[in-house]
Amino acid sequence: MYGTTTLPVALRHQTNLANPANTMHLEEVRDALRAQTAKLEPEDCYRPLALHHLRLAPRGGTHQLYPMTGGQLGEPMVLTKNALSQLASRVLPRYGLGFIDRLVGTTEAADTARDADRGRQLAELSMAAFMAQEHTDPSLLRTVRVDGQLTCRAVLSQTYGVVDDLQVVEAMLAAGEGWSQLPVLQADVNGTDMRIRLALDPHLEPEAMLNRPVPVIDVGNSCVGRRSVWASAASYTLRCTNGMHDWSPEGTWRWRHTGDPSRIVKGLSDCLDVVRTRASGLVEAYDQALGVQVDDLYALLEGRLSSMGLTQGFVQAAQRSLGDHERAPQVPGHTLGHAVAAVTLAAHISTDDLLEQDRLERAGGQLLRWGLSNQEQGRLTVGEA
Repeated sequence: MYGTTTLPVALRHQTNLANPANTMHLEEVRDALRAQTAKLEPEDCYRPLALHHLRLAPRGGTHQLYPMTGGQLGEPMVLTKNALSQLASRVLPRYGLGFIDRLVGTTEAADTARDADRGRQLAELSMAAFMAQEHTDPSLLRTVRVDGQLTCRAVLSQTYGVVDDLQVVEAMLAAGEGWSQLPVLQADVNGTDMRIRLALDPHLEPEAMLNRPVPVIDVGNSCVGRRSVWASAASYTLRCTNGMHDWSPEGTWRWRHTGDPSRIVKGLSDCLDVVRTRASGLVEAYDQALGVQVDDLYALLEGRLSSMGLTQGFVQAAQRSLGDHERAPQVPGHTLGHAVAAVTLAAHISTDDLLEQDRLERAGGQLLRWGLSNQEQGRLTVGEA
């Protein structure tokens, strides 16, 4: 989104085929997040949006949000894409941000410098008018400093319960030594979302992950209001570094950003054994799918993924992944397992958004469940299912 900025990546770790012994543990993740927290100087403030002015930048520039005190503008904040979207959703009508964007965009077609600035000025006046209307209650603004620049990363309700990524990792460690012993196969923390994948076998040998999925627990959080804290049963394959989520609601535990964050420690302690059982069952189901022959893999992906509401672009990415022999797991062709592996590989090829990857991986689990439920004697005929 134009006019916005990005946050620095706090941690990006992945155990992959090139370095199968490259695992971490939660203490190392915690230390990396502590260092990033100290560097970014996070601060939360509660102020009415009516006491702010948004100065819009021309294309190629960065919008700035100014607090106003006694008629004076305070230190400006640049906004992330997430913060701008949340600000717009709180003060503008539906599709309002698109309208503001188009007004600023009229500068590109202007004949004179004077005309070029009018679109931006009108957009600022529109934004100011909406911000002044019925927004006198304080909102939560979550800020950090990136190279000295004050940066707003979220605009939330004052009732939002703050649970930072570091708090989640510390809660995992406090939930019992069972968590601290689990190898971290994958960890992504980008200032907006966090996702950590841990092998459920603390004594897992890297060779066991080369081409066969292993049970893992997937833990995530969004500290900027995009999603609750979650822990899910999943599987992970070293060759393609992608995973698949359990299709059952029992396989995912969620904690909303409300109330006392200490309850998450108890929840993580309670969920570990349940998730371990669900993840092991997920791997067993995938092994069963490797023996289910499918008459038309392309039609299977087209029909089932479309019925889940996934885009045609993703359907095509999954179909292309059927022939990606370099990155996909080495599985028997023309099987249900082959189709599921293509979906989970496409989940990582088609987007860098951690939460969207998670959603698409769940589609792989749903396809697995549907295929096993509809197969007969090891065969799945798409036209008849």
